[in-house]
Amino acid sequence: MKQVVLLSAEENGCTFTQIVITDLKAVEVAKAHVHENIQEGFYVLGRELVIVLDGETEHCQAEDSGWVPCGIKHELRVVIDVRVMTIECAI
Repeated sequence: MKQVVLLSAEENGCTFTQIVITDLKAVEVAKAHVHENIQEGFYVLGRELVIVLDGETEHCQAEDSGWVPCGIKHELRVVIDVRVMTIECAI
């Protein structure tokens, strides 16, 4: 996994946490986890990604986007190499 942080809370001084571009390799998994105080948006920049939100599986293609409210269990499963932008906001 390769990540590039475009903007972080330290740089903007607000509750906004960060914008990150992540390159994930085929068969990588971001294991199921929960952010108690962070909401997370994502935008698929290329290829295919599977996200599991609270047990519901979503297949995402390039240019798909979504939102994970805080407290929701989520997992990312990589089908083929993919680039994803995530935007995290603390509440």
